[in-house]
Amino acid sequence: MSMPARFKLPQWTFPLAIAALVAVFGWWCNYRLRETLEQELKTQLTAALNANVTALEIWTANQLELASALAGDPVVRDLGSAIFETPPSGIFSQ
Repeated sequence: MSMPARFKLPQWTFPLAIAALVAVFGWWCNYRLRETLEQELKTQLTAALNANVTALEIWTANQLELASALAGDPVVRDLGSAIFETPPSGIFSQ
């Protein structure tokens, strides 16, 4: 009886296996990088949005204070009354 023949893989199987491993590893790295970048971008955009909302709230409060101060000024009140009492003139009047 002779010894059983040993199964021999073709020469191209080892490079093909390495290429497949590199492709899978590359896909996984790309997926993780994209996920990390999206999370960081989301965090940065949320921080910018919150800062803008706070700035807008401060600006609105300042504008309300200014409007209240101007409304309490008798000179401004008299000028405003004069504007509303004067009939419109010009190209847009009827």
